[in-house]
Amino acid sequence: MHKSKKIIIIAVVLSVIFISMPRKSHSAGCVPMFNPITDVDWSMFVREFRFLGICACGDPVPRVGLKIQYAEPIALIETTQKPFFFRSINIDLCMASGLYKVGSQMGDSGSSLNSHFVWYPVFWVLNILSDVLCMQADPTSIDFGYLSEVDPTWTYDELNHFIQPEKLLFANPIAQSACLADCAASTFQKPLNLMFWCAGCWGGIFPDSGNVQEQKQNDIVQSNLTATRIIDKMHNAFLLWATSPGETVGLSEIPDSICQPMPFPRIIKTQYWLQPACPVTRNAYAIGTIPPVFEAFAKSPGYEDYVHVLWRKRVCCLL
Repeated sequence: MHKSKKIIIIAVVLSVIFISMPRKSHSAGCVPMFNPITDVDWSMFVREFRFLGICACGDPVPRVGLKIQYAEPIALIETTQKPFFFRSINIDLCMASGLYKVGSQMGDSGSSLNSHFVWYPVFWVLNILSDVLCMQADPTSIDFGYLSEVDPTWTYDELNHFIQPEKLLFANPIAQSACLADCAASTFQKPLNLMFWCAGCWGGIFPDSGNVQEQKQNDIVQSNLTATRIIDKMHNAFLLWATSPGETVGLSEIPDSICQPMPFPRIIKTQYWLQPACPVTRNAYAIGTIPPVFEAFAKSPGYEDYVHVLWRKRVCCLL
């Protein structure tokens, strides 16, 4: 119970600090590269932290503890027009990028963006709470989880449909019109997991490719939709797992993940928030939130690439 007391004290101290800090609606981010202190919306941890009662686990380590819920920043999702340009670390592998297609964010045919999933467990990088929170299933260091440049299914929808033919069932106007309900719910920060093919007000998640037809003239929404597709693709590959029990996605119930994260092949929208970090740092919001909530002052002159901090809800049994 020593660790339980420690986390209570840390949570109280962080709450006092964050509440007393002056809040800015936006600020320049990733100059010259991503900063895990200034480019992270730390109030997100305070807003989502809560105690849910007593719990007991027999696997993988037998224990009786406190059931807690919190949000953790686990990764960065980059969307960029230039192949092999890593905005978060400000590195451009220009020699390799010449062999690949350059993306386009605007036009009558939509957009074609390159995207990267970068494991960036901020708590572990900064050594904050890493020894007192629940058992970690993700990488505990900075690493690349996905590069769209080396995935042909990201560029060619035909290959994507060949690998995941079941998703063609939702690539039609009837299924997409149902996303209006998800748009309304997402605006109130309560996206509907039942409609797992929808990204709220941003468009359809399927196919999981970089060819975005929705929001043709809005590169900010295009970047958010692309980031959502990356999350779904990571779940399909079992690189992202379920960490919030009690939810239902489609007709599938998420397995109990209080004692340890469990594999789940579909995106769990209520489990994640996206937080803009570059070129402008903003507060986190739910997947599918109506664009006027986050797109005002979200652009910076000279920057056409975006970086999002991926926050994940975690419900676990704290020893």
